[in-house]
Parts: sequence; structure tokens; C-alpha cells
Amino acid sequence: MFEKMLCNASMGALEHGSDGTCGSASSAPAQVGVELCMDDIPELHGASKRLKAGITITLHPSNVTAAAAVASGLPLRSHILTEPQTAGGLLAGFHDSQVVACVSRTKLVCYLQACSIGKICSSLEPSLLITLT
Repeated sequence: MFEKMLCNASMGALEHGSDGTCGSASSAPAQVGVELCMDDIPELHGASKRLKAGITITLHPSNVTAAAAVASGLPLRSHILTEPQTAGGLLAGFHDSQVVACVSRTKLVCYLQACSIGKICSSLEPSLLITLT
């Protein structure tokens, strides 16, 4: 169901996970969540420094509020996921068996920072759609 799913990360990575992983919440299977590994998520140079200084987009407060409703804890580093201009370029979802090949090909053709940042998993708590590790 989630194979070859692409979406633009311009709305922030947390928001895409919260809306049924790039689709609408109604199209997401029940009990499905997203686990994101914060250490694997690249960010634009200086983005964290700007966040720590309080420099954010105008939608940042509402994005953080929305993200808090679906994520387990929001340390400062995770706020990078609520900043559309700093969250990154393309967010894509692929079947587990295709991740390594897709990341490798993407690095070869255009984007050296391409990486796997998480996985789609079962959510034990219906209200918890995104887990940050």
C-alpha cells in the first residue's frame, strides 16, 4: 500500500506522517504509524541554530501544536520537522525491500544526502501516529 509513495516535504515531515503518511487520514490503514530516527534526518546548514534563536516561520507554533498531537515528545531537535523551509526536499515512502536500492540510486543521480529516516510500523496506540527515536 505504501510502495512508491512520494510527497513533497514542504509541509514538514511530521505533518505528512500525521495525515496518513502523505495521504489522507481516512486512507491510512488502522493502527499504522511512522517511526522517525532523528539522528538520521539531515537538515540544512544552520537550521537548528536558527530554531534555537527563535527564528521560525509564521506557521511554526501551529505546526508544533499539530505535531504534538501525533508525536511522542518533541525535543528541540524535532522542531526541524515542523519547519517547511528547513525540513528538506523530497520525502518518499518505499517498501522495505526497495529502500536500499532507492537511496543508492538517488545518491547516484542527484542527491548525496539521500537516506532512510524511518519506517512505517504498527502503532500500538491509536492516538500515537508518529514516534521519534
